[in-house]
Amino acid sequence: MSEDFNEEGPEAKSKALLEKLKEESYDPSADERYKAGVLRVKLGKLAIKNERNVVHTLHDLVCPAAEDLAAVNNGDAKLRATYKLLIDLWDEPWIHAPRPLEGYAAPQPDYCVGFVRQAFSAEQWRLLDRVPGIAAATDYMHFPFLTCEAKSPKEQIFAAENQNAYNMMVTVSTTVKLFRAAKREMSVHRRVLAFSISYNSTNVSLNGYYPIIVGPRTEIYCTDILDFAISPGAPATWQSWHFVRNIYEVWAPEHLNHLRRAINSLKDTVKDRDEATPTPSESANLGLQQLGLQSPAPHAVQSENPSVCSNPERVKRAETEPPMGSSKRTRID
Repeated sequence: MSEDFNEEGPEAKSKALLEKLKEESYDPSADERYKAGVLRVKLGKLAIKNERNVVHTLHDLVCPAAEDLAAVNNGDAKLRATYKLLIDLWDEPWIHAPRPLEGYAAPQPDYCVGFVRQAFSAEQWRLLDRVPGIAAATDYMHFPFLTCEAKSPKEQIFAAENQNAYNMMVTVSTTVKLFRAAKREMSVHRRVLAFSISYNSTNVSLNGYYPIIVGPRTEIYCTDILDFAISPGAPATWQSWHFVRNIYEVWAPEHLNHLRRAINSLKDTVKDRDEATPTPSESANLGLQQLGLQSPAPHAVQSENPSVCSNPERVKRAETEPPMGSSKRTRID
């Protein structure tokens, strides 16, 4: 397949929203764990530690946990209503998520956030039953939209980005399937549908993922949002923390409403479950043809195709529905 690029990036509305999400509107200074002197000591000790220590020490700095924030903000009626619809999971496999490639493991991110079942009405669940296999990641999480992967100080951050790319390929492609079933797929064309955070003891990378709708084919692109070094006392160290809170409190409610509108449209577009269920040949045609990731070549994803990366935005692409007749497959070890 020839190399091509998406130089435009996300739609204008998504770009504007991403800029809004970057606004620092919270005060995390009360957290003693991450004050300059304390963080400096912690980072020094992390140099010889493993991935689990990195998660334990730094996760709340780069990605505040949704359920922790729910407890902290329980006294605020508006935030309580927002956070009660979110659920987070730690290192739990997405046992109900579709497997885009036969024999490949289900995504199992270090941390992820999605919606609880109660975020959707009984009628909406009845409609979702007409299009099975697109909503649930686990028994309790539906439509995940944020995943985190961490690596030890000895590992490069691109290894975490590879894992996140696979997580995002699964969640974005299934979200697009909902909108295709609802005949609303162009409403997600170039719209950011999910986020990932990759980090180790020194660096953090936060990316957004959006689909390009090309007829019956879905191409998933990744664009950089934040990329910074963890430096005690530097304001930049809190960038991801601020952004994630805005994902929860600004972006997620809007995303949820968009999902609900699509689900409500199913009553006019899908008559019954049998009509929506793909045939085996259609299911087999869902494959990860290419996962464009940064150089050097990642160990987690190997492909005959060159990376799809553009300067300056370093846009990455995963093509989830290859052209008919294509026999190429990406192998994920």
